[in-house]
Amino acid sequence: MHYKQNGCCTTAETPPAGSPPGSSPDPNQEDASLFAGFRIGGQIGVGAHIYFNEWFGLQFELRDYIVGANPGGLDTNGDRKLDSHDEGAQNNIFFGVGLTFMLPPSARISR
Repeated sequence: MHYKQNGCCTTAETPPAGSPPGSSPDPNQEDASLFAGFRIGGQIGVGAHIYFNEWFGLQFELRDYIVGANPGGLDTNGDRKLDSHDEGAQNNIFFGVGLTFMLPPSARISR
C-alpha cells in the first residue's frame, strides 16, 4: 500500500528551553512524513463463484489487506515522540461482487 500525508497538521510548536532534543509540547503537531510511503503487507480472503447455467455466474469475495502503518500520523503509544513504534496493524476490508460470462455461451464441455 502507498500512504500519503496531506501536510495539514505539521506546524510544530517550539519546545520550551531545556527540553530534550526531539521533544515537542504536542507530538501530534510534529511532521508525520515518516509514516508516508510504500508499505508491504499481506492479505487473507474468502470468495465464491455461483453459476446459474453453463455460461453465466456471479462472484462474491471478501478480502482483508493487513499492513503495518499509522495513517493518522499521531502519537499512538503516548511516549511524546513520533517514531516507528507508533505504527500498528491496519485492516483494510474489501468486498467485491462480479459477473462471469463464458464466451462463447454454447461451448462444448468435456466430461
